[in-house]
Amino acid sequence: MQTKKPNSVDKNILAIADQEVESLLKAAQNGDAAAWDKLSHWVYLTGQEYYQSKIAAEQHLSKEDAEDLTTSLFLEFENNLPHLKSATRFTRYLLKQNLKRYLRRKRQKRLREVLVPLQKIIEKHKSPDDTSQQHAWQDWTDDEFLQYQSVLQTLQQSDDTTQQIIRARLEEPPIQFNEIAARLSMSETSVRMRAVRFYSQVRKQFKKLRYKN
Repeated sequence: MQTKKPNSVDKNILAIADQEVESLLKAAQNGDAAAWDKLSHWVYLTGQEYYQSKIAAEQHLSKEDAEDLTTSLFLEFENNLPHLKSATRFTRYLLKQNLKRYLRRKRQKRLREVLVPLQKIIEKHKSPDDTSQQHAWQDWTDDEFLQYQSVLQTLQQSDDTTQQIIRARLEEPPIQFNEIAARLSMSETSVRMRAVRFYSQVRKQFKKLRYKN
């Protein structure tokens, strides 16, 4: 099966009219998985294009910051999906508000928002069979243990493609998204979105485990 070039797919999605976006929203809210897949790509790519276009004008905004903002936009849209009246208005509102908030916070603290720091958790908590790491395991806090369990459980529940993506990102050094996309014959955007959804599930799993404990 011939795979479309990522640039062509991205361009087509970004070019859809507002009316079609709103139709996709209604369909997605009614459980249409194909509509949600297309809508979620539109949200992600719209955010990516917007924030990357701001890098030249904003000295405090890096390429990594733009990707963080895109991730934040996507997750906020996904969380509000059931209650949205307009996908286009909500997305455009978030684009500007999130950038203002992000830059204000960065100017003050010089820190970037992150999701669950998977790589640091994995590096800190090696196998207990490794005697050189046993003391580190004994020093775990309750939250660190629950974070680690959340990562493992979410990884075990993920499909094979997502597992390959996450394991590649946990390599040292992490394999770049464009290289993973080439290996899996996927668009880079699709690979990034799978990673974002994985991180989102980790956070949800972490909240569940904290509630139970």
